[in-house]
Amino acid sequence: MSFQDIKGHDNITLFFKKTLQAGRLSHAYLFLGPDGVGKALTAHMLSKALNCVSKKGDCCDACAPCLKIENKNHPDVMWIEGGNSIDIDTIRNMQERISLRPYEARSKIYIIRDSHKMTLDAANCLLKTLEEPPLDSVIVLISSKPDELPLTVRSRCKIIKFGPLELKLRVGLAEKQGFSGEDALFLAKLAGSGAAVTAGRKGALEYKNRVIDEFNSKAALLDDTSFIFKEEKEGIIFALSIVETWFRDMLLLKSGAKADFVVNYDRLAQLKEIKDAFSEEQLEGILKEVDDAIYYADRNVGPKIALNNLKIRIGDKITA
Repeated sequence: MSFQDIKGHDNITLFFKKTLQAGRLSHAYLFLGPDGVGKALTAHMLSKALNCVSKKGDCCDACAPCLKIENKNHPDVMWIEGGNSIDIDTIRNMQERISLRPYEARSKIYIIRDSHKMTLDAANCLLKTLEEPPLDSVIVLISSKPDELPLTVRSRCKIIKFGPLELKLRVGLAEKQGFSGEDALFLAKLAGSGAAVTAGRKGALEYKNRVIDEFNSKAALLDDTSFIFKEEKEGIIFALSIVETWFRDMLLLKSGAKADFVVNYDRLAQLKEIKDAFSEEQLEGILKEVDDAIYYADRNVGPKIALNNLKIRIGDKITA
């Protein structure tokens, strides 16, 4: 794979090709944009292009550095995964490595995924490296929630903004992942909504409607035996993302948006019928609560309380 395999971001790949050819790469970048649009893939291609010995401005995918990086066993390319959080010890470990000369690469590259999950201590620790960067290293921060990063960190990185992909392209990507028909269309719309999509699945459209029906039931609370609570963390975040799109669709329709922007297109008539049970202010508040629930679920704080608090708030305004 090379820069040409990155779809929907021609301006970004062209920028990096020209920057690499001119030898003017910055010491730190912040890749920001929605989840699932190619930020991590671009960082991966950048790490190969930076160290490819056959091409300048791109990667050949055949030389030793390209193959090692592709197989994720290059000693000078380090990925830091967000997990629940990124603590100061993780950043200190990176700093120890970044202070050393490259083992075999021209330039070392450090990629921090979900960089907004750094603790404040970790972010402040990283700041020291951003202020006095080594000449032979590049740091790439990746985030879908850059507002959660300290301004001092953001201001010391060159910002690369990734916009949402076109619907047709998102459908094609979903089909490449093995989804078809209505499932591919729904997942494509979900990914384009800005929702925290972390776990697509077969039968996604059917599952989506089960989540909405469960949440919209007349019961005051979700039962402890609810299938939603039997999910692992990624599945719970996926369910919360579905709930988020349900209320966002109502808000879009209330504000006069076209039906083309609705994620739950198969339930458009129901959305139009129930949207007036809420004011725009109420819907914005509900969306904030769902977003908070996703935040805490991602950090392994039980979403059951958050979901049931939300269900209590909407009361009997909705019935399935």
